[in-house]
Amino acid sequence: MLAGGGGQRLRAVSVALAAEALALTGVPIDEATARVGAAVDDGSALETFARWVERQGGDPSVAEHPERVLPRAPVVQSWQAPPGTVRSIQTRRLGELAGRLGAGRMRHGDSLDMRVGLVCHLEVGHAVPDGPSFEVHAASAEDAESVIAELAALIETGDPVPPPTLVLERVTADGGA
Repeated sequence: MLAGGGGQRLRAVSVALAAEALALTGVPIDEATARVGAAVDDGSALETFARWVERQGGDPSVAEHPERVLPRAPVVQSWQAPPGTVRSIQTRRLGELAGRLGAGRMRHGDSLDMRVGLVCHLEVGHAVPDGPSFEVHAASAEDAESVIAELAALIETGDPVPPPTLVLERVTADGGA
């Protein structure tokens, strides 16, 4: 998102969350939102992220070229949802499937496989796009196929529905909304 990818919905929710964090320092929310949006637009947010990674001992080039730094899954398979408007996505179950691939911990002490996970190109309230709906990044073809076998049951397509509201309400430090 900091480099301009991820779509408008990701940008909107990311700016809203970052603005809320800035507002906790006493900056009025409207000003905080404007400042965060400007930092994303002018590239200074990406530069700050790179410095933050470097100061923690990481490779700052991950900010602009994550594909050069992050490990890659040996198997990447795609899946295409049926045509129509995306009506619902069972996101909890998607998280469980990603965990089964190794992208999350099922129990304390489980290790993470940083190569694996799911990339979803669907948005509720929007038409199923051309191209893959999901990319399954897996350690083996068997793992990828087992996840793909379950995806169809997790995505409902059909008649149009409005996109969901990204931020339902704002709760402030003083308890107000």
